[in-house]
Amino acid sequence: MKLINRTVMVIITSLTVLFWGCKDEMAQEDLMVVPTALSNVSVKNIPGGIEVYYNQFADKNVMLVSAEYLTDEGGKEIKRFDIKKFGSSFVLTGLSSTKRALELYTISYSGVRSESVFVDIKPLLSPTLSYLQDVLETISFVGIPKGIAFDFENPDKKALTFVVEIKGGDNVWKEYARFDTEEIQKLFLLKSFVDMEYRVYVKYTEKESVEKSTAKNGDVIALVEVEVNKGGWKLGQFIGDNWEPSSNTFGLANLWDKNFDMLTAPRFENKNLPLPHSFTIDLGVNQNLALSAIKIYQHSNFLPNVYTQYNPKTIEVWGSNNPGADGGWNTWTKLVTCTSQMPSGGPKTASDLAYLQAGELYDFPLFSPVYRYLRFKVLDTWTLGQGQSTSIRLSEITLYGVQVE
Repeated sequence: MKLINRTVMVIITSLTVLFWGCKDEMAQEDLMVVPTALSNVSVKNIPGGIEVYYNQFADKNVMLVSAEYLTDEGGKEIKRFDIKKFGSSFVLTGLSSTKRALELYTISYSGVRSESVFVDIKPLLSPTLSYLQDVLETISFVGIPKGIAFDFENPDKKALTFVVEIKGGDNVWKEYARFDTEEIQKLFLLKSFVDMEYRVYVKYTEKESVEKSTAKNGDVIALVEVEVNKGGWKLGQFIGDNWEPSSNTFGLANLWDKNFDMLTAPRFENKNLPLPHSFTIDLGVNQNLALSAIKIYQHSNFLPNVYTQYNPKTIEVWGSNNPGADGGWNTWTKLVTCTSQMPSGGPKTASDLAYLQAGELYDFPLFSPVYRYLRFKVLDTWTLGQGQSTSIRLSEITLYGVQVE
């Protein structure tokens, strides 16, 4: 009896192992079953998106419907929809009107995906997207010294974001700058922007909804800024200028002698005349550069000598091609007010001295014309205000410009 019972137990155990082994193999096979693909797919293009329709599923193994498409930036977007929630249709929004392929497939509960179905889509323009495209078309690019600028028209004063992208060395577009505005029109500047491939698109965000235009490639390049030749500069003698060198060695011509040695170079030094001081430089008749910037070098040989009474603090620079004979300012155009800075904020340091010795750079207004005459009005110094008697000292002036046609 014991032998029979032992034999029966062995048979039962073997059958049990065989049964569960077959069941595990069957379960494993179920996990690998490819779900049913979408069928009878149709797409309706709507403003700013699409509606996708397909047959209801009888396959209980399908969990998700997945939609893949390329973004306007060249990346891939993947959206997934729970079949229990969305049934036989879903909606994609926030799409531009660019034509593209949409890849559709199902995913099982075990993560297996079905065969793909491809359809072409081309969403209609939403009212907002239509507006963004209109704004995009108004963008106008222009070259500026060492950079570019662009303007636009935003007649509805919408809160827009302009995104500038550049193409990197890996040939991939990446964000470089963005500008937020509600203004009707404005000029956005991008400096230090030489030899870059760039484009701009416009975004509008309302709550959690974001719409953006297609991108517009830039079609202009940065203007090359060069130093204005000092070879033909000379004293411009006009009524109203009130400078006088403190000695024969400290004349106005020292401002363009190209000698930057702060210890030994002759400097321009005006006598103790009432402020404001004014003097004029004749750049010559052959200048063909539109002025873009000026660098002013204070006389800065030693730290104790800087940011003192003879160091100009505020200088106005005016330009003219037809100065009036009476010495008045009504035939002159003010280009820039140059206010000297102390980077440390005081007390003065060695870094302040190095800053002055490198020259203080000031930009002229964009698109300044070619000027023959520049007139300088020194309003005050670092320690004395307008109307008080004081001398002024400067070492050099350098101008920069861009070629004009």
